[in-house]
Amino acid sequence: LNEDLRDVTQIMTKNMEDLLWRGDSLDRMNTLTDNLRHHSEKYRKDTWKLNLEFLYRKYGIPAAILLGFLLVLYLRYKLF
Repeated sequence: LNEDLRDVTQIMTKNMEDLLWRGDSLDRMNTLTDNLRHHSEKYRKDTWKLNLEFLYRKYGIPAAILLGFLLVLYLRYKLF
């Protein structure tokens, strides 16, 4: 009977250790997930800003020239 109780105690102790280890692993996984979420949001925002900056550099000057030309035409034919 004592042998069986000792075996059961060892099995229960092992199960408790496994549960504690899994709990630590889940906490660590939760922390890693939060970090990944934070970094992916930052990456998304940085990507959006870089794309906008690229569009300004590529089309900014031609758009300003075109708007200036259209403004000159509008003022010439509307006011004079």
